Amino acid sequence: YHNKVSSLEKYIGMTGWLSVSLVGVESLDSTQDLIYAGVDERGELFSKEDTQKLLLLPVKKIVLQPSLDSPVQGRLEDISNQELTIYLKSLDDRNNKFFVEENEKLDKWSEDIKESLEFEIKELDKEIKRLKKELKSIEVLEDKVKAQREIKNQEVKRNEKRRSLFAEQDRIEAEKDKVLNEIELRMKAKYQVEELVLIKWKIF
Repeated sequence: YHNKVSSLEKYIGMTGWLSVSLVGVESLDSTQDLIYAGVDERGELFSKEDTQKLLLLPVKKIVLQPSLDSPVQGRLEDISNQELTIYLKSLDDRNNKFFVEENEKLDKWSEDIKESLEFEIKELDKEIKRLKKELKSIEVLEDKVKAQREIKNQEVKRNEKRRSLFAEQDRIEAEKDKVLNEIELRMKAKYQVEELVLIKWKIF
């Protein structure tokens, strides 16, 4: 027993089992991770950290295909299933965080654009109203035509801003649909678990 790891000292002279499995999740963002399960000879649970440390210890003897009692196998499977549940829950939490953050970002984007364009539209409304008021006091026809042309130009700008507002709102709604589609794909994720190693251990 070299490279002493303090948390494993209490297991010196004891035996136990550990397994390492690979879980692969296929979705929009495919991912992989390792699931560790370990018990000592009393059936007591090994922490994930201690299981990882145990794998780092030097090996004195290797036995291929060690026999495994059914109760121990069931215990390891239970631990692996618990770890799998925790891992899948972490993926759900990550997806939920992504969904919330993306929607909040899009809502803020929508509000910022709406406020900006609505402000510009209101300013153009004020300008058009002012120009129309001035138009009533103009007597020279040529000046009236010029003033009317300016009013027309401002009305065109206002209409363009209104169209831009609707277009931006449509674009944001399309982005929200994209987020929903992405979340739905992630929710349909399929996973597969493959046992990589099964070890009977004894610490000397």
